[in-house]
Parts: sequence; C-alpha cells; structure tokens
Amino acid sequence: MALVDLSRLVDQIPGFPQLAQSLHADGEPAAALIEGLAGPAKGFALARLFALVGRPLLVVTYQQEQAQRLWDDLVRYGVPGHRVAVIPASQSLHLEGDITDHRVIGERIGALKLLADSEPCVVIGTPEAVLQRTSPPADLLPHFFTLEAESAVDFDRVLDRLVDMAYEPANTVTRPGEFSRRGGILDVYPSTAEAPVRIELFGDEIESIRPFDVATQRSVGRNAFVEIAPAREIRLTEARIAPALAELKAVLDARKSAFMSLPPREAREAMQRVTDVYESVVARLQQQEYFDGLEQHLPFLVPENVCALDYLGPEGVVILDEPGQVKDHWDRILSDVNFALERQWERGEILGQAPNVCDWAPQCTASRRILRLSSH
Repeated sequence: MALVDLSRLVDQIPGFPQLAQSLHADGEPAAALIEGLAGPAKGFALARLFALVGRPLLVVTYQQEQAQRLWDDLVRYGVPGHRVAVIPASQSLHLEGDITDHRVIGERIGALKLLADSEPCVVIGTPEAVLQRTSPPADLLPHFFTLEAESAVDFDRVLDRLVDMAYEPANTVTRPGEFSRRGGILDVYPSTAEAPVRIELFGDEIESIRPFDVATQRSVGRNAFVEIAPAREIRLTEARIAPALAELKAVLDARKSAFMSLPPREAREAMQRVTDVYESVVARLQQQEYFDGLEQHLPFLVPENVCALDYLGPEGVVILDEPGQVKDHWDRILSDVNFALERQWERGEILGQAPNVCDWAPQCTASRRILRLSSH
C-alpha cells in the first residue's frame, strides 16, 4: 500500500482531520489523547501530525519498547531521523547503587535540545523519562558549541570548555563524555554523538574533523563540523554546590536524630552508613567532581521541579499514547521506586528519600487544552 493510501486511511479516522486542523491553526498549548489505534496506524497518525501540524510533539507512552516501536514507525513513514528521538529514563531511577550510563545521558540531552529548538519534531518517552528531573534550560542549553573544519580556534579555551561541561580526560577515548589530547590532536566523544571525532589542528586552525572507530581507532570519513553538548544534565557550579552542601548537612543531622530511636546497634550501623554516604558525596562536590551516581543527588543541586516538559515551548503539543495505560504504568513505576527508596532510606544508604521525578498530574496537562482522538 502506498503512503498516499495510508494518508487517506488515517484521515478517515473519526476526529483526526479536526485534531490536525485545530493543532495547526491556533498554536495554543495543547495535550492530545490518542486511544485505540492499532499497530502501525498509530505511528502513521503521529507522522501525519508531524507533517500537518508543524509543531514540536512530545509523546508520552506506556513502555520503553513502545517508544522504540513508534520511533521505528515514524522514521519508516518519512519523519527525518534527526527530527525524532526517544528520551530514556536514567537507570539510577530504577536500580540501587552509583550508576551512570553516559550513553543514556547523551540521549536525554539530545532529546531535550530537540524539544527546545521549537522546530517541528517528535520526542517519545515513558512518563518516568519525561518527568525525570533535570536542570533548567538556562543551565544546559547555552553550553552547546560547534567546532568547524578550516576555522581558527583557541585550543586551550576548547579544553577548558570541555572540562566545564563535565567531559573527563582519558588516555584513550572509549565512551561518550571523554576527551584526549595528544599534541595538536584532540579526540572527543560528544555526549550526543554515535561515535567520537578526531580533531587535527595545524597551528591555530582546525585542519580536519574525522569520526573514528573506538575499537580500531581508525578514522572514517570527514565532517565539516561537530556539535559538542554538555556531558551531564547537571553542571557543578558554586551557585549550585553551596546550597546543596548546606541542605545535605541538614539532612544528615536529621537522619542521625531519627536513628536515635532505633536499638543501639542498629542506630550505630545506620549512622555510620549515612555518614559514609554523606562524606563521600560532600568530598566530591567540594572538588566539583563529576562522579557515578551524581544524578541521584540532583534534587539537592537543582531544587527546582524541572523536567522535559519545561523544554517544550508553549507551541509544543503533549500527546498521551493510551492515557489509561500510561497512568497505570506510571503508578507501577512510582510504587516500585518508592518502595526501593524507602528500604534504602531506612538503612541509611541514601540521603534523599523522594524519587527523582516531577509530579504527574500538574505537569502533563496543566494549562493545556485537551484534545482527544479515539478509534472507538
């Protein structure tokens, strides 16, 4: 079946032409609820909305697998790959321990940047990914920068910017968020890129920018430019660290007081655990060190309730894919996360008890006109 035939089928869904026309015409903040469209029909409906509406679309769906299926369908149905992204949730939201997946961080940063561009795009994510707390746009977006081949550059300034943006020096670049300098050659693995690049300088001019393979270290082709995004969603600045240290100390003191009600041995063990966690985190923050598990302490560093929805401008549209299933999924995830945090909190293994996410109800549809599309 040709795409034009699929277009006619989608246009025959009751309410679809009116939904597309309404979203295209007024530009007001809106939330669309899509229910009951089976299989690829949903992906094509979203592709049609992308083509007809001309606005950023943030799709909240009920499974990570469904998010990937929708991405596959959207690209298959003609949405340019660079205008569609899946925003994942950090593993630290679900798993215990100091966990940092640098590739996930890069995917999140890339999706946030795409939403903030205010150009037509589709970003897809589960509620825990969309509502995961992050830094305000003003803390993150101004720190993207681009290097161009055959242009002059202050090499030392570039290195300083990389460190300021949480890139880590390494002997050999192996993962997103690392860089390596050898004479007039700079290897850097941009957090949002699929592969690292080798930047060769001749004097103060960038002679070439070449992607290369991590395993073989061999260059593959040439790029005219490379965009370098921050390596973390949090920037450790003095303005963020100082209040966080004070709040962490207050939490430590409160936890020690609470443990006094436990039997003596349990109280000593719990106090020692929470003190060890506190001292480790504080020592690293005082050195402005980026470390594995840093994202778990984001509520101390960024007390503002900011998530992906704050990167979506007023012209953006929130689309709930099967809102009933989305809400059920969110309730299960939140229950599991709260249960795990409660256990860690009681044992003195963490400093913050609240999950690292924003609230569901006020964030997803607040101040947005509700539109509905259903096959029923």
